Amino acid sequence: MPRLRTPWDRVLIRGTTGVALTRIRQADNVDEAVNILEVAQALVDSTSSSTGTASTTQAIPNDRSHQDEPNKSTDRLIASSSESPEYIFERDYAEARDQYNEAEVFIDLPALSLPVSRWTQACKDDRLMNHLLTLFWTWDSNVRPSLFRPMFEEDLAIGDAQAFTLEKHAFCSPFLVNALLAVGCLSTTEQITFSDPEDSKSRGRRFADEAERHFENEKDRPSIPLLQGQFAMFVYEGNLGSGAKSVDYFMRAMKTYEALNNAEFLKIQGQGKGEARLRREREGLSWAMWGMYCTEWQARIPSLWVPEADRSTVVA
Repeated sequence: MPRLRTPWDRVLIRGTTGVALTRIRQADNVDEAVNILEVAQALVDSTSSSTGTASTTQAIPNDRSHQDEPNKSTDRLIASSSESPEYIFERDYAEARDQYNEAEVFIDLPALSLPVSRWTQACKDDRLMNHLLTLFWTWDSNVRPSLFRPMFEEDLAIGDAQAFTLEKHAFCSPFLVNALLAVGCLSTTEQITFSDPEDSKSRGRRFADEAERHFENEKDRPSIPLLQGQFAMFVYEGNLGSGAKSVDYFMRAMKTYEALNNAEFLKIQGQGKGEARLRREREGLSWAMWGMYCTEWQARIPSLWVPEADRSTVVA
């Protein structure tokens, strides 16, 4: 019976792998890179054989002892890129998958139940939409850097689409909410998010269509939610929709950014608001403008002007 690797073995192996990858990147030629791989493999093999004999007698847990029996667990949502047991991450991922027996995949977080249904006609299931927003905050790395989550959730919780009026420093709008829900659907293959039950590429389309409807009402008035929503739709359409729409949303987002990047818009005034709210608005504006600038800058040679917003208010 092959010896089971202990958690300590895996730490050592991952550490060795990290050093090897760094040295491979620094290699001057192919022969040197191959030699580094051979040395790393030797270190991994020696680590696996030097941890003593006690672990070799470990029994396989009862729920994993019948390897010949078919897997009775539910199918995973997103397939692994490789199922070879030679890959540590993929093997651990598969083991966790095989032990999963829940019928539902919703992520419920304590004290987080936002009234998202107030902002969309595409769905009335708040639990599903909170789950999709959680997926967005967890997995998205394109749109999220430009969103100051505390202000978005604060404005979402106290408002609704019916009574929505786009104030100068609002951080939530029907267009933005639906666009984020569409992006959240990129991280799931649950059929409940499909417009066409037979087409996984239709997931999130209901929210995207709803976002487009609200976009027509908001597009002529530059705002932070408009900027963020346009960028979110650029990401969604680029993944599952129309390339032409994706490019159009991106170009519109750049124009909205330029319209907002001026001292008059970025000036925070009292207007009957408390000091705590004003402080959060400053943070939100700074986060949105610098987040958008940095995200676009990472993608290619930056085409945006450096933000006028105070960088000191950005929270790491």
